[in-house]
Amino acid sequence: MITFSIIQKSQLEGAHRMDAEYFQPVYLEVESKLNTINTKTIADISGSVVNFGAYSLCNFIHWEEQGIPYLNVQDIKDGYIDFDNTKFISEKVDEILKKSKVKEGQIIMTMAGTIGNVAVAHKIPPKVNSNQATAKITLKGSVSPYYITAFFNSYYGKNQILREIVSSVQPNIFLFQIKNFKIPVASESKQKEIETIYINGLEQLENAKAFFNQADNLLLEELGLKDFDTEENLSSIVNLSDVKSAGRMDAEYFQPKYSKLIEKLKNPKPLDKIARRRKGIVKIDTKKDYKYIEISDVNVGSGEINYNTLSARELPANAKIKIDGGELIVSKVRPTRGAVGIIPDD
Repeated sequence: MITFSIIQKSQLEGAHRMDAEYFQPVYLEVESKLNTINTKTIADISGSVVNFGAYSLCNFIHWEEQGIPYLNVQDIKDGYIDFDNTKFISEKVDEILKKSKVKEGQIIMTMAGTIGNVAVAHKIPPKVNSNQATAKITLKGSVSPYYITAFFNSYYGKNQILREIVSSVQPNIFLFQIKNFKIPVASESKQKEIETIYINGLEQLENAKAFFNQADNLLLEELGLKDFDTEENLSSIVNLSDVKSAGRMDAEYFQPKYSKLIEKLKNPKPLDKIARRRKGIVKIDTKKDYKYIEISDVNVGSGEINYNTLSARELPANAKIKIDGGELIVSKVRPTRGAVGIIPDD
């Protein structure tokens, strides 16, 4: 379905962009809605909006096995920070990277890569740093960072961010754009109410992770794999018949660790013997909104699955497989290849 907007010349006067993407109907709708209510900009309510600082500082970064967490874009999710796969820097490097320090209560927004993920630094370790593609917003006064983050993860907040993406060699948003984002003015009591709900959600997420780890350990113990570990081999000998049977001849596939793992399993069965692939194609109703799951919505570490609500016209061309809940979903391509999760029944 073709969508278009009719823009008056007066709307372009003073505008910093005139490309069609910037004037998509959904963005104009959001702008119009926000113009009808009382709003303030991020610049109005913040003490500072900064990122990493000079790119030359990257030369000082060396990864450590442990130390001070260093957040990359992929560690910032919609609404929370995921510390499961963070990299680490030393105390010495931490002293050099002044602007990259993350403080409790700051709002973290991704500026490149996966753009527009926004989270609150909530109960973070004493020392944390973040890279050059994340902005850190420090609010002033009594404005709740949880309220602001909740708004940015809403339809009106998210589309404000997406509208400002600048595509060149790599899509980005910049600090001056973030400072101009509009925030609806809400009473302190309403902000506090939203903050309480938000924090409760973060606590529930932590509880869910703890239960997931408990279930994971129980499963590994039952399978006899609790302490299973194999070293990486630089070489292995494979028969030609094995290559023909597998239909592959790359070295990675024939790493001994994989065959040892399969040997360790008790009575393993191929997945197609216990499950069937969902192939049902649904006809898209152009008047409806749909919950859409894409590759990046499957969390490699936790198996958690998120979704975006899109109108029919925003759905990708291949978004045609209907799911009802309870299905096992597996990501097949990078960057989340191998991520596995279960679609919630609701």
